[in-house]
Formats: sequence, C-alpha cells, structure tokens
Amino acid sequence: MDIAIIGAGRISEIHSENLSKIKDVNIKYYYDPDPNISQKIASKYGASDVNLKQILEDSSIEAVFILSPTSFHYEQIKLFASKRINIFCEKPIDLSLDRTVEIVELVRSTNIKFMLGFNRRFDPQFIKLNEAISNGLVGDIHQLVITSRDPNPPDFQYLEKSGGIFRDMMIHDFDMANWLLKDEIIDLSSYGSRLIDSSLAAIKDYDTADVMLKTKSGAICHIINSRKAVYGYDQRIEVFGSKGMIQALNNTETNLVLSSSKSIELEKPMYFFLERYKQAFESEINHFIHCIKNDINPSVSAEDGYKALALAELAIKKIHNLN
Repeated sequence: MDIAIIGAGRISEIHSENLSKIKDVNIKYYYDPDPNISQKIASKYGASDVNLKQILEDSSIEAVFILSPTSFHYEQIKLFASKRINIFCEKPIDLSLDRTVEIVELVRSTNIKFMLGFNRRFDPQFIKLNEAISNGLVGDIHQLVITSRDPNPPDFQYLEKSGGIFRDMMIHDFDMANWLLKDEIIDLSSYGSRLIDSSLAAIKDYDTADVMLKTKSGAICHIINSRKAVYGYDQRIEVFGSKGMIQALNNTETNLVLSSSKSIELEKPMYFFLERYKQAFESEINHFIHCIKNDINPSVSAEDGYKALALAELAIKKIHNLN
C-alpha cells in the first residue's frame, strides 16, 4: 500500500515510525511547505519529497495522512477526497463548524475511508473503561469526570493559531465524553480563567477551563482542563454509576511504590502525550490501515469530529470568564 504524508512536524515523526512497522505499507511521499524538514524525514524513511500536485497525480496512492497545521486541513481534505483517496487527518477537521459540516458531507458523498485522529479512543486503559461501561459493570452512569492537564502550556505563537483551549485541547475530552456517555447531551455550562498567563486575554483564550455537561438520561459529566500541572501529564477518567465506580488512573514509567515509616511514594505521571499515548498512536494507525485493507469504516468518523467541535463552540458561546 503506497501512502503519502502531508506535514513533517512532530506528529509526523510519530505516525511515520508507526507506519514503517506495518507490513506492506510503503511511505512513498512527504510534503511540507518547509523543504528542509520534509527532505530530512523523507530521507529517513526512504521516501520522496514532492509537492501536492505530484501526490494528487499519482494513482498508486491509496491513503494520505494529513498531519499539517489545522488551518490547512479543510483545503487538503477537499483536494484528496476529490481524488477518492482515503484520508487520515489529525484533529480537528477545521476551526469552523460550517466548514466541518461541509467536509462531513463531502466524505459521505465520496465514500472514502476517513478517520480523525482522536487517539485517546485507542488507549488500552480507556478501551477497557469503555468496555466496562458497555458491559454494565458500573450500571447506569450518574457521573463522569474527565481530567486533562498538560505539564506546560505551548508557546504563545502556537496558542494564537490553535483556536483556543476548548477547540484545541478540550476537544479530545468532548470526544471522550460522547464516546463514553453514549447519550444525547442536552445542556452545557463552561468556565474559564487565566491563572497561568494573563496575556491570553489578548487572544480571548484561557489556561484553566471547566465544563459541565448533562445528558438526556440525567448523567452529569465534568471536564477539567489546565495548561500547566507541575507534576506532569495528568490524564484520568472516573465513571460513577448505579452499581459502583471505575477509574482510569495516570500512567507512570513503572508500578513501583515506595512505602516507609514516613510516607508512601508513587512516581509522577508520564511527562507528556508522546509517552502517555505512545500505544494509542500506534493502535489508531494500525486500525486505519486495517480498515482500508478490509473495506471497513474506521471507528472514528468525520461526524465524531463535528460532534466534538459543536460542543467546543457551545462552550465558547456560554463561557463564564472568572477573571
């Protein structure tokens, strides 16, 4: 299977490594506006550094991985979908809800395999958590708590173009809420503060944010986000229901616990998403390739991207600015 990769940044390195491990998958092309970085990664994986036109004109390309910045996704998806080329795209599809709807309809009409990079659905812990819910181990869900805190905020240049904490960071958690709750969300309230960097006021963004969701059945979901947790990458989920509670706790490098007369000490969480979600990144790529080979629709769709972005837009609309 010949594939092409659009974008040669950090996420491209992750996906390229995982793709290179899959039998019968050949990374044929890379494209990036900066030839210095695209040539380097192309050389590493024995691929060619080309322009978009060359990729579009090569009928051997079965799939393209759109790993470019969000502002390029919309146009690039349209280009490759028009050629009936299967697409894996990093989240989000676009920062505009209207343009996202347009892509959802385009993907549906072309009948290509399209998958959005909500990698957390492929994390082994969260898969087991979801299975436990589906198997009724906690009964009816009463409360869902999703905690997601980064060890440090991105640079201001990135944040200016990111679309804000709700579209850029919490969108993963909105997707997890939809995936785990399996129910219609009928109400939302949102809160935002600037407790780490007051300069975010200039771009109407926040570094600390909470959202409360309520479903049709009455379940309540609390999503907690922060751009800075001094102890590492904090990724936890708690599901409380009529039969009990199940929790997915933070991953650490080992399971060692030091117990003494003074204290009981555990390791800090893994420091960043590259380590925490290493297995999830690999599994989602394997899933996408498997879907193409076996003519199966990927489990994460363009519609899932729309649903998550719609919640992000509502959170922005209903934001209560606390400072």
